[in-house]
Parts: sequence; C-alpha cells; structure tokens
Amino acid sequence: MSGLRTFWGYYCHIIVCELLLLSLQTDVGTAQDNENGYYMVSAAGTIFSGRPYGVVVGIFDSKVSCSCEMFLKGPNVNMSIELNMTPLQPMSSYRFELPELSKGKYWLTVNSLRGLNFTNTTQLTWRNFKNFIKIQTPKTNYRVGELLQFRVFFHNETMNGVNPEFKANIWIEDAKGFNVKLYDDFVVNKGVFQSDLRLSRTPNLGRWRICAKNGLYVTEQCLNIHVKEDDISLNENVTLTNRPIRHIKRPVTKNKAHRLRRSAPVEKNRSQETAIEGDNLFANRTTKGLIKVMKRGRPFKKKHPNLVKLDYGEPRGSPEIIKFQLDYKPSYSICVIMFNGLILASALIFPDKTNTFSLEVQLTMKIWPYVHVLIYGMESNSKDLRVATHMIEVPRWKHKHVEIEAPSEVKPGEEIILRIKAVEKSYLGLLAVDSRVFHDEDNNDFSASYFDAVKSSLRAASPDKQLNENSTVLNLGLVTMTNTNTISNVNLKIVDQTASDLSETLILPVKCFNELKQELNVIIRVQQKESQFQLLDEQRVPIPSSDYWEKELIIAGNASNSLTVYLKAIKTGKVDINIMAMSGDLNDTMVRQIKFLQKGQLISHQVVAFESFGWHKMKAEFQMNLPHQHTIDGVKCHLSGNMIAANMQTFNSITRIDNGEQLITKLLAIYYLWDYVQTESSIGNRWRQFLDDQLNDGFQSLLRFRARDGSFTYNEHPRSNCSSTWLTAYALHLMNFLQTTPLKVDLRQKIQSENFLLSRRPNNIQFVDKCVTPQRRKLDQLELSIDVLKVLQLSNRMIRMQESHSWITMEMLNKTDYHLEAKRGHNLPNWIRPTDQTNGDWRENRRHIETTGRILTGQLIRKKVPSFEIYKWLILRIYGESCKDNCFECFIARQAMYNYVRTPKDDPPLDLTVSMWGETSDQQTININVKNQWQPHLVHLQAQNQTLNLKANGLGDLLVRCSYEYDPNDQQLAEQNKTLKYELRVTQKKASGSSDSFLKFCVQRHQMDREFYIGTEVALHLPSGYVLSPKSVNRLVTFKVNLQAGSEDGNTKMNVRLRALSANMLTCLSVLVTRVYKVDNLQPGMLTAYDTNSMDKPQVLAYNVTF
Repeated sequence: MSGLRTFWGYYCHIIVCELLLLSLQTDVGTAQDNENGYYMVSAAGTIFSGRPYGVVVGIFDSKVSCSCEMFLKGPNVNMSIELNMTPLQPMSSYRFELPELSKGKYWLTVNSLRGLNFTNTTQLTWRNFKNFIKIQTPKTNYRVGELLQFRVFFHNETMNGVNPEFKANIWIEDAKGFNVKLYDDFVVNKGVFQSDLRLSRTPNLGRWRICAKNGLYVTEQCLNIHVKEDDISLNENVTLTNRPIRHIKRPVTKNKAHRLRRSAPVEKNRSQETAIEGDNLFANRTTKGLIKVMKRGRPFKKKHPNLVKLDYGEPRGSPEIIKFQLDYKPSYSICVIMFNGLILASALIFPDKTNTFSLEVQLTMKIWPYVHVLIYGMESNSKDLRVATHMIEVPRWKHKHVEIEAPSEVKPGEEIILRIKAVEKSYLGLLAVDSRVFHDEDNNDFSASYFDAVKSSLRAASPDKQLNENSTVLNLGLVTMTNTNTISNVNLKIVDQTASDLSETLILPVKCFNELKQELNVIIRVQQKESQFQLLDEQRVPIPSSDYWEKELIIAGNASNSLTVYLKAIKTGKVDINIMAMSGDLNDTMVRQIKFLQKGQLISHQVVAFESFGWHKMKAEFQMNLPHQHTIDGVKCHLSGNMIAANMQTFNSITRIDNGEQLITKLLAIYYLWDYVQTESSIGNRWRQFLDDQLNDGFQSLLRFRARDGSFTYNEHPRSNCSSTWLTAYALHLMNFLQTTPLKVDLRQKIQSENFLLSRRPNNIQFVDKCVTPQRRKLDQLELSIDVLKVLQLSNRMIRMQESHSWITMEMLNKTDYHLEAKRGHNLPNWIRPTDQTNGDWRENRRHIETTGRILTGQLIRKKVPSFEIYKWLILRIYGESCKDNCFECFIARQAMYNYVRTPKDDPPLDLTVSMWGETSDQQTININVKNQWQPHLVHLQAQNQTLNLKANGLGDLLVRCSYEYDPNDQQLAEQNKTLKYELRVTQKKASGSSDSFLKFCVQRHQMDREFYIGTEVALHLPSGYVLSPKSVNRLVTFKVNLQAGSEDGNTKMNVRLRALSANMLTCLSVLVTRVYKVDNLQPGMLTAYDTNSMDKPQVLAYNVTF
C-alpha cells in the first residue's frame, strides 16, 4: 500500500546491527621493480576507540616471496606486525586489538622488508562513540501549516540509549534564527525524546534548524529542514496502489568488475598521506571473523564455490550465493568481507571454467542490514588492478523485527486497519503519510539512503598515486545496489485548479504516466456527482447520467498520455473531483477539491444583535436589517449564549496578509480563549489542543516581524518601514502572557525587546517613537510613555522607572484628559457614551473603544459593580464592522470583556429558545442551554426584503452575528453605490520571452468631502485559471505608498492596503500573472477599491485578460 510506511522504525538492542558500513581504504601501489609484481592493502579508513582494526595485504603477479611490516601509530598507540606472502600464499591479514584511543591523528603505514620494494602511509580518521545525538524527522521539506514531528536520540557507541546531561537542551530555530520552541526540561525514554510542533501557516520561510546540545561545553548537533509555501499541487503525483508487502528474495547476482588503473611507480621511502574526515558514526564492537577455504600447494581453481563462514553470532538460513562474472581472466582473486567498518574475513578465491567467481557467504543473526564483499584481481602481465564489489542486503529475520500487515487496496475515505508485529518491549513508532510528499524530498530515517549518505561522508580520500576516477572502490559500490527490485506503477497528474465561476465550463487536463517498460491500456474513470456538477463531452454536450464516465488511453512504456475532462458546476461551493486510472492490477486515484464561485466580485458584510434575558425580561421580538441584498447563498447567522462561545464558533485565524498590529491582536485573543478553556471543564480537550496549536502558529508568524535588535515592525519587510516603539511594547506585552503557556518563550528574546524599549528613552525619562504606525493616531510622548511603562513594569528584571513615573505625574497635573486618565487608571473617570461618528473617523472610534475597555477593567479591579451598558456597547463594536481590523484598542476592549465574563455573578443558568425567519424562508428554532452552549448554532436564511426576524424566550445572553456576501454591481439601489469616489484602470502587457503577463492596475481617488480619510483598500480578483506570482506580490510592500500586500485563495486574489492618497493623483501598481488552465465562457476579473474606514460603497471595475 503506497503512502504508508514506518518512520521512527524499530530499535532496541538488536539495532546494534543497524550500523553503517564504514569506509574501506584501499591502497594500491607497484613495486619499484615491475618484474617482481604488485601489492595491495585494504583497510578501514576510520579507526575507533576500543574496537579492533583489521588490515589485508595481497600481492599479484609476483614471482618472489614478500614480507612487509604494518605500523599503526597515534597519540597513545604504536603497534606493528610483520606479514609474509608467497606466490603460493599471496594474501595475509591481521587484526589490531585497540585500547581506548585519545583524540588526534592516526596513521597506517606499510613498509616492505624483502621481495617487493614498496611503502605507503594513510592517515585515519579517529572516532570515539560517546554521547551521540541523532535527530530525525519524517522528511526534510515542509510546507506551511504541517505538523513537524521529530525525535532526538541520545546514544553511545553501541546504539544503546543514554540519559542526556543535566544541562542538555533542544530547540527549534526558524529561518531568521529565532527560537520558536525551547525544551530545557525534558524526559527521555531509552535515550529518545520525541515531540512535535505545528508549523504556522505564515512562518518565516526558508531553512529551519532542529538543534540539540548535550551539556554546556559540547558542540550542538543540528538538523536542517526547509519550510516553504504550499505549492505541492503544481507538481504532484498522487499514488494509491495495490502494492503487496514486499519480501526481499536472495537471487543469484552477477557483478561486473570496475577497473582501477595503476599510476607511476612509487619511489622508495616516499610517503603518501590521505586525510579522512566525517561526521559521527554508529559503530559496534565486533569479534574476530573466520573464513574457511581449502588451500593446496599452489593457487588452483576449485570445483566448488568458496564457502565463507562468518564467526559472528548464530548462523541464519542458507548461505548467500554470489557470483562475480569478470571481463578479465585472473588466476585468483583476494576476497575481503567487511561489515560495520571491520574486516570480518579475507581469503583467496578462484574462478571456474567460465571465469566466474562463486561465493557462498554464511550470514549470522547479528549481521544486518548490509555486508560488503569485494574481490581484487589482476591478469598476468597487466598493469591494472580490478575490483568488483557486491553488497548483501540482509532482510530482517521473520518476527524478529517490525512487520506490518495492511490491506492491499484502499479507497478514499476508507478506514485502514493495520496489524503490527515487533519484538516484545521494543520501541516502535508509526507514521502514515501521502506518498506524494516523498517523491521529490529526502528524509532522515534509519534507512539505506540515510546510511549511504553518512557512509559517503566518511570515505577516505584517494592516495595521490591512485586515480580519483575509481570512485567505485572508495565508495564500496554503494551507489549501485544490483539486487534491489524497482517497482513501477501508473501515476496521475493534474494541473492545479482552485476555483471557477459558476457560469464557466472548467477544462480539466489529466495526465497519466506509465512507469513500466511495456505498453498499457489504461481506463480513466471520473465519478459523476449530478447534484454538484455536470460532465460534458468535447462538444460541451452533457454526458448521459451514470455513476462514472470512462475513457481508455493507450500509453507506451516509460511514457505518458493525457485527456481532457469538461465539467460545469450546478451550484456554488466546494466540490471533490474523483479521478481513477486502472490497468489490470495497477491503479491510481486522485481527489481534487475545486471551489465554484458566483459570478462577480463579492464583498462580505456582517450585522450584529445582542440582547440579555433575565427574570425581569424573558421574552423579546426584534429585527435585523441588512444594508445590502445578499447573493443566492443567503445569510448565515451564528447564535451563541456568551462571547466565549462566539469566539469559538467563528475563530479568527491568522493570515499571511496580517500586519504586525493585527497579528498581535489576534494572538492575544487566542491567548485569552486558551486561558478560559483551561479552567472550564465542560469544554473538551480537543479545544485545548487546538488552541495550543494556534498559539504556536501565531508565535511563529510573529517572528516574521521581529528585527535583530528585538524590536518589531508594522510590515514583514523592514525595507518599507522602521521599528515602532509602541508596537514593540505591544509585542512584549504578548510575550509576557505567552510565558504562562506551553510555548516557553525564550527569556533572552524578552530581555532584548526590553533593552530596545529602554534605548528609546534617551533622557531616561520619556519615551520617543521614531516611526509613525499607519492607521493609529500619532501618540505624543506622554501617552506613549504610559503605554510602554505599563508593559515594562511586568518585567522580571529591576528596571529603574521612578523618573518616568514622576514625569508622567507632573504632566497629568498640568492638564485634564478623559482618555489619558482612563489609560493611566489612577483616577478612573466615569464612562461617557461615545456619540456616533458620522464621518467614520476610525482613529477616534479606536480611541473610544480603548477608553471604554480601560474603564470597564478599572471597575473590575476596584471590585465595583461593572456596568452592563459598557459591556453591551463593547459587544456591538467588537463583533460588528467596527473592529474587523483587529487593532490594539480592540484588544484592550476584549481583555476587559473577558474579565467581565469571568467575574462571578448571580446570573440564571442559560436556557434560551430562539426562532429566526426571513420573508421567504421557513422559521427555524434553536434551543441554547448549558449543555450545548459550546456547540455551533448556525441558521441559514433567505431574506429578499433585507430583513431578518427574531423571537427569543428564556434566560441568558443572546449574541447573533449574521454574515452574507453581496455583489456591489447588483444592488436594487445601484445609484447609491455609484459614489464616483474612485476611478479604476487595468492594463495588460505580455512579458517578453514567456507566456506570463504584467497586470497594471491604477487607482485615482477624487476629492471627496471626507474629514477622516486614512487610506485605501484595493482588491484584485483574477479570472478563473490565472494565478499571481508570489514574488511580485511580496515585492509590492517595498513601495512607500503600500502598507500591506498579500494574496489569498491559491494566489488568485490579492489585497493591497494603500496609505492616504492625494486627491486626483493616479497611483499604479503592477503584478505578474500566469495562466495555469483554460475555461470556456471565461468571466472577467474584478478590481475593487474603497476607503479603509468605510467599505459599504466600493468602486468595482470588470476587466479582461487575454493570452
């Protein structure tokens, strides 16, 4: 079954055998006198503390006997052994038993004593396996919003888990180097710490690091992962097949030799040095191996295969039969068998009459997963040493390791049942993922590819006298695994379609790949859903009703073929398109979700109503008037019994286009909801976990706005703005709250932000701000100092603030200000109900919201009876259109409302019956009580006369929020929307040398009688089949006129927030667009512009794009 694999795998003591095969260093030289023959030395390129070290010496085409001395030298070892070889016995080996070795340089030297005249020296890499750290993740490439799972394995030289040091810590860094998660007090299980982190949907993109450090004075070990935008749909091959569980068979394999040419003769007493460097290894203490081969008076050809028995544990199964078919004819060869960096055995082997070298290798239970077999040989009178290699991939012994029994075929939506067998009391992890995420990504599992990568980094460099082209010898032939069976399949690929208008015909190209060598007849089947969409033929005629529409494709071997599916939506909304490719036992299934939209540029609007019912008032009837005529989708109304339930029902998620102020405000709202559910037993644990993830998501997103000096910026790209003092204080206020959550914000980040704020107090008295934050009033030094000191006084450090407080007191005595008195909180004023702002002064509205919230908080702190009128006024502002922008002042109000809700009151238990209806819709009745108050209560209505009727009966609070979409060009009173406030233009220019085009959109704001204009919002909605280039969208924020720019819905929409535009001045921006698919009856795109503080009457322009 594709897409399902074990990731964490299985480890216990038996995993000692799952250690990487270390480098085999082969030194090949010639005697100074070519008439006497050649020699060969084979050894490991790495020396391990406390482990045996084996060497093999052989001679070829020699007519004389030879003796040589092997030296092994280093800081605390000096060993030597004399080895003898004759023409009848041309091979000798020895194993050095090593003590604990000190760190330093080690050398292996061979000097001839008689016979051949040669010398050679190689530097070895020292390794000592103590307190190693292995960090693993399922993959190395992640997309935003995914769950990052990881484990950290602390182990020793035998792969047994160890307990980390007292000061060990683990942390995760984002692409800017900021810590997003810190683990400084963790518990390991058998040396393993395992955790996960939900990546934000809007994090810092690029290379992230998972790091661990085992103690204070050791080097950190890090694993790099890459976080990128979610673009998998543009290059995906989704595979769900009926692959059976694979059992590896041991076939008889044939291996061709690779040539190792001889270079010039080596002069006597000349030393050749080779440095070997690599990362940490996994090693195992081994025992002496034994090879049993019959020998006669001289080298001869054996009648039977050479049997190699490895004295290393209990034998398993029958011997492996290996055959080397060589393209040259040596009279004998030297065989070397290596496992886990140690030569287990070596011997002479002889070919049969067909020049085939046959071997029988008896494996043992302790050997897994690889054993490498090498044979060295030379033809008579030849100058070339040839080497053939073979890797034995040892299968896991039955029922001794992990086995998974899974169904051979699954369907989308079907529940999968797995049966897993493993060693008793072993550590096991399981991960099921869609196979598409591994098609172009590496992973860091304990797999063959992982071992190959580590082994490649540990290979000894080639000696100077040995040509670099002989990489096969140095890499032990691991780049080619001749006994690996590849599995082919039939794969589907589809171009990404995200949305289409309801009146358009969607053209869906489907491509099918045949990875087999033979030709296939493939049936493509598309499931029909007549209630959602209609399939059409090539002439755009509806296809007769059936469960599936089928078409046959003939695909050549290792080729592809495609067809086109035409469909037209029946209704708006999201639709799942199911496509299947079948050819015999092979199949592939793809499910693609497409959103069908209503024609035109739609704008969302929300209306709010709030009523409280008690013993004095148990019944009420009222109406909600809609300012616009909604679309055919109707009106969706959420009913809730308190503000906590309202926040849970319509959760305000963080988006990529949020600025710094909006993101902090959203994150603080999430924090207060998280804080509430911790003590509310009636709310399930799923909400607690969800809010944990949202806090984590928001904090990662927040770091996009953090600068190196600890300050925070309004926009993500600091080139377009500077660091703000009050915004940094706002972010620091958030970090103080997050300290009480599982996030554990790094204290160094808080201290750095505090130091930045103190640097903005040049005279150690009042604070200054060098940035003007868009959309908020410019704060004078007095108000700014009050805001900053309220945050700094929460610091855990001793910060001198007496002078600042004294200065604020003196300034407050010199003037009376209602808003400043409420902000400081010393002399709490009485609340003055704000008057409705006819000119839409959003800055003043924000100030009234903040002042009202601070007065309510002051009443609660002083344990006065809180004013219900204040609470109701804030409810209508916060959940209405006023606070849709998520501002700082809105947070102050939300904070006061949360404190109000959590204040003990003698309120009756919630029990409300609410009926709602529109003019043409049926009446719907909902009961809200204590048992179901946290559940969503949604009513879907139609209101042709733009009026909703409500009738409520019972006890408790009732908050009704109704949202709908409307087309500004399709209103009954269209003339009211033609304010002529803006003039819009769109032009297209094709990019040279590509199929892309530049869209240039221009906005001109006429002089209007508006006193409190603060900026303009522009929305660009592309036609179906077109997407924006993300780079060109991100580039927009580098222009001074822009405050924000971001794309939505798969880069098919864009929102731009502009600063206040000068009257009658044309402002133009440009983006790059690409066509990714075609549609029939293509509807035009839309450009919309409106004032930031009033979107009721937008200007809309329809435009066309042609390619």
